Amino acid sequence: MTVGMTASAEFAIRQIADETYINRTPVISETGLVAWKGFRLGPDATSGSDIFVYRDGERFNLTEGAIEPHAGNNDPQVHGDAIVWVSTITTRPREHTWVLRDPPLDPDMPEPDARFAVADGADNPPERQILRKVGGTNFIEEVEGETPTGRSRRSPSGDNEIMYWDGNEIMRITADGRNDLAPGFWGDTIAWQKARGWPYGWEIMVWADGHRMQMTTNYYYDMAPRVHDGQVVWYGWDGSDYQIFLYDHEAGTTTQITDNSHDDVSPRNWGGEVVWEGFPTMHSDIFLWRDGEIIQLSDNVEDDLNPQIWDGQVVWQSFDGDFFQIYHFDGNETVRLTNTRYDNVNPQIRDGVITWMGYVDNYDAEIFAWTGGPDPIRLTENDYEDQHPRTAGGRIVWQADFDGQSHIFLAEPR
Repeated sequence: MTVGMTASAEFAIRQIADETYINRTPVISETGLVAWKGFRLGPDATSGSDIFVYRDGERFNLTEGAIEPHAGNNDPQVHGDAIVWVSTITTRPREHTWVLRDPPLDPDMPEPDARFAVADGADNPPERQILRKVGGTNFIEEVEGETPTGRSRRSPSGDNEIMYWDGNEIMRITADGRNDLAPGFWGDTIAWQKARGWPYGWEIMVWADGHRMQMTTNYYYDMAPRVHDGQVVWYGWDGSDYQIFLYDHEAGTTTQITDNSHDDVSPRNWGGEVVWEGFPTMHSDIFLWRDGEIIQLSDNVEDDLNPQIWDGQVVWQSFDGDFFQIYHFDGNETVRLTNTRYDNVNPQIRDGVITWMGYVDNYDAEIFAWTGGPDPIRLTENDYEDQHPRTAGGRIVWQADFDGQSHIFLAEPR
């Protein structure tokens, strides 16, 4: 199906989703694996959603019959031929007890015990955790044994759990009655944010080499981890504002990249480099951490947002006073890729391709790509919304909304 697609000498475009489903938030890996969330509407609708996979020209429902009925499966992340996502599961196997470590109590502001063991009993002894120091940073490692006694005064925070599919089997990474959300994923490293319980914020968790670790231990908000090649980046509250942190699993170190008096948020990392949005004034700018130094890539009186990084290159959207435009830092200098009388937003970069959404008629978005030529390539031309583009391995996927449904399109190099 190629409704409303623009002919392109560079790409062949096809619709790959089941058209009886509402299909949303596609992602794609460098191997061509595509995953997205799908759910039905209508008289036979259920309250759940499934993760769909498109691989080697075939589509299948990954979670149907594999997760408990009516579970919500959301936010897929892909790398290689594997997928990580969030699933709403109410059953909690006793063998997967997890207990969060508490920070030291402030005598001036005492806090209740935040531990919550979801399963304990002589018939199935739960796990305990050992505090270790790595690079000056505390984190927790699970080992067999006894768990500290006591339960939190705060109730469990939810049923959102982290799931992992290695290309063959599904594994449940978390099962402790706390909300686990916003997974980042690369290789054998998964990171996510775990709820400590309102209003006590989130902690960053890492699953690497089959072991779960608690990277942060505080009553603040540590959010939105992203992973590349064994390194995890996130932003966390330091008591005054948000700062950027980087954990290196191989080195066993955690680095606080920023230490200033303003917010730094939305980090992304690649190859030991980190990019993020900083707010030194009322407006945001784009910053890059490279070789241990911070480089300010933008400096203007308008907002610069949504930075993405790949192989030393960075893209972002910047407001020019009238519209958002796309900018590209190639590792040495910054080039403005668009100069239009409409907004260009949500840029993505990977494997030599930059893609984004452009509101050509100032009403609905179209999908554009830039592959290094003199001009961008327009992939869609229609009267409906094309959104959420993602790219890897030279391919592009996106979501298109029309006829009361949401469909997934894939553009592949000819």
